[in-house]
Amino acid sequence: MDNEKESTQTDNKQAAIDRGDELSKQFGVPVHTMIFYGQKSDGEYDENDLVVGFIKEPPFLVKARAMDKSLMGMGFTASIEILDSCLIKEQSDERILCESPGKDKYRLGAAEYCRNKILIARDQSEKKS
Repeated sequence: MDNEKESTQTDNKQAAIDRGDELSKQFGVPVHTMIFYGQKSDGEYDENDLVVGFIKEPPFLVKARAMDKSLMGMGFTASIEILDSCLIKEQSDERILCESPGKDKYRLGAAEYCRNKILIARDQSEKKS
């Protein structure tokens, strides 16, 4: 039974990644797939409830502004701006859009995902200079 459950989880994750690949082709830019686990009412994470979001690769100017803000110590603000401008809302789980206290963990997680993208870009630019 555990193997079947694990196989279903893997299939669901792969389906989300495949959907991201389809969206990349549709939009003509890389689309990054974020996958989080949903949460049961008792607070435990539910590996069968995937919260999936899709982020289009930010345009150059959005990245540059985000990197500037990140260097000024406003990395999380920059992350939220990338999330707001690049999240494919109609394809992403609506829980990622929630800003209500106590229900905003997925939005914050998505912002953290974007922050990591900024840090990677910043680290790559620092290595080249």
